[in-house]
Amino acid sequence: MDENSGGKAIDLRPIIARLRDIERKCSSMGSRNEEFPLMRSRVAAVIARLEALEGGAGDAVGLSALARELFPVAHLFESVGMMAVGREIAHVERSLRELDSEPAPPPAGALRQPAAAPAGAPRVPQPADPEPPRPVPPQPAGPGAPVVVAILLLLIALVVAATIVLRIGPAARLLGRERRPPAAASAAETAAPPAPDPSPLPTPTPAPPPVPAPAEASRRLHDEISEARLALARGDLEGATQHLAAAALIDRRNDKLPEIGDRLVDAFLAEAERAAASGQWERAAELIDRARRMGLRFGFDEARVRETERRIGAMERFELLSPQDLRAIGAAVGRRAEVRTREGSLRSGRIAGVAGSTLLLEVVREVGGGGLRYTDELPLAEVAEIKVFED
Repeated sequence: MDENSGGKAIDLRPIIARLRDIERKCSSMGSRNEEFPLMRSRVAAVIARLEALEGGAGDAVGLSALARELFPVAHLFESVGMMAVGREIAHVERSLRELDSEPAPPPAGALRQPAAAPAGAPRVPQPADPEPPRPVPPQPAGPGAPVVVAILLLLIALVVAATIVLRIGPAARLLGRERRPPAAASAAETAAPPAPDPSPLPTPTPAPPPVPAPAEASRRLHDEISEARLALARGDLEGATQHLAAAALIDRRNDKLPEIGDRLVDAFLAEAERAAASGQWERAAELIDRARRMGLRFGFDEARVRETERRIGAMERFELLSPQDLRAIGAAVGRRAEVRTREGSLRSGRIAGVAGSTLLLEVVREVGGGGLRYTDELPLAEVAEIKVFED
């Protein structure tokens, strides 16, 4: 248990339990995609942070940033079509944001600024550039320099003379050496094979392992973005969401992703209104929740989501029945209904039942200050749909 700034106790155990279930799903999916082991480590790190908070180490500040750590996990599950797990992760994200005592994240520019030195730390002066060495002026030669040079030349002359005597004089015969013409000596030296080099050959350096080219990742990113746009164009919201999630796994900061996410939010909201118009209220609520989560991941304003939610919430609840569903029509006896025929006409009243292949509709008309009650008989073959309202 922990307490936030308002002194209210925070129970993180349900959130930790949900995250452990998600961690197990990442483990079970490890053989399907190499990204799942990485996401399992990410979820485990979030669990460790929450367990530390549950144990009283720290406070609830930063839970919104912790929730954002789960975005790639949701993207990965949605990219393989597991939308239910994505919704479960979204519920955890929402719970963490609601528990954050300071939900506002720092500005993006501040995250890129270099860290400043602590207020109490002493300022260390930068070392000055080293002074270039000064040239040493040449020292004048002393008076003994000519004598030294003369001695060196005399020694060199003696060495040369001794060498000549040993090679061509009587000493050469005493040492067993014979003079050979220069040409013969050169030929003999050329014919002699060179001595083998005893040093071993160097071991060849192994080639470095292949590294995936950045061009391959760029190509995959381009393909996923193109597929997401094509899926949006044909109204395939599930496919567009999967391709967008796959692109986000490659490069979450690509500037084309928010544009696709924005179009997906509009598409989800439009589909939610169509679902509500046909009486699919749970489907409409699910689509609104998906639009809200998509907008949250890209930092969009929720105004359009709230407006669509308000319009759908103000609609009168009803259920659409098929004229072939006789059991559902029998269960709706006594309820107010609107019947639309195949010709386009609209009849209003209360369902009185079904007689054979005829729908019985009880109608009340205002006539001269009074009410006229009668039963309207409509052949089921001529009925397009029956809209039954909640009383």
